[in-house]
Amino acid sequence: MDDKFFYAITNRKELFKLLPKDTIGCEIGVQRGHFSAIILENANPNQLHLIDPWRFSEIAEYSADGANVQQVEQDKIHRGVVKRFKSEISTQKVILHRKTSAEALSDFEDGSLDFVYVDGMHHYEAVLNDLVGYAAKLKPGGLLLGHDYSENYHSHRMGFGVVGAVTSFLNRTNYKIILLTHETWSTYVLANDTTTGAAQYLIKRLMQSNIEFVALPQLLSASLKHISFKRETGNLRWIPCF
Repeated sequence: MDDKFFYAITNRKELFKLLPKDTIGCEIGVQRGHFSAIILENANPNQLHLIDPWRFSEIAEYSADGANVQQVEQDKIHRGVVKRFKSEISTQKVILHRKTSAEALSDFEDGSLDFVYVDGMHHYEAVLNDLVGYAAKLKPGGLLLGHDYSENYHSHRMGFGVVGAVTSFLNRTNYKIILLTHETWSTYVLANDTTTGAAQYLIKRLMQSNIEFVALPQLLSASLKHISFKRETGNLRWIPCF
């Protein structure tokens, strides 16, 4: 199945239930810690590293991102995260890194992480740098996951380059996309070895689950787009197209 990936009719919350327990993981892009809490509950890692500078950025590519609030608010959000995970921080189940992902890279030994979830800055260079940098930090069979793998009106308006960055990363490495979730803002899962570690476990759990999925050719992953259909209620329905 090396030439295929799984398009799974599930969401990122359920996806993390398929990951092995007793792992060491990392989330890039934390903001208020909403998804961090879901990772802790659904994947229950031994340790979760949370990376976020909680720092206002004047970088042009970040100007349209609603998370890029002024520094006073960033400091307030950071205090909220510290309070939210006070218990986990006290036992080192959660470790906060108030740094950019590039600054935090040296905090990790090569081959020390089971998974990395990339959800920081979404422009092309930032995503590609995160994938390249943190791939070296993974154990054999480790997983690179990331959010917002979508080409749609909103992703274009906000200058997202996630799909392009993932495609470039796959073209220059031996990593392959092994799974995409069926969501408007899909989560991708990459691995360079599915015969061991977290990747092997994830695929085994997927096969044994009740989650419906379709196996598609690897080449189709880069062509995923979401088109909109306006319902009679006025709400938009986003339809995945390959």
